[in-house]
Amino acid sequence: MMDLSLCKQITDTILLIAWGQKKLRYINLRSYWHISEQGIGHLVGFSRNTAEGLLCSLSLNQCQITDQGILKIAKSLQELKNLYIGQCSRITDMGS
Repeated sequence: MMDLSLCKQITDTILLIAWGQKKLRYINLRSYWHISEQGIGHLVGFSRNTAEGLLCSLSLNQCQITDQGILKIAKSLQELKNLYIGQCSRITDMGS
């Protein structure tokens, strides 16, 4: 479990490091307005070749993720059981 909610110093680079943690099952990135979709891509591995981890719960509440990011997460993280995207203003009805 990695709970980084409300940590103001988190950057895209930190998420690249977290991506290497193959035993990571849960991560909370709530309220990261300054983390880009590319950073979230580092974490989840936006291709099947890199998404080897077993992440089963991802909280992105109040983040800047878009419909495209949601689709990529759905394709990349096949073990994901919970995806929290409340108050993500860039997600439309199409992405949710």
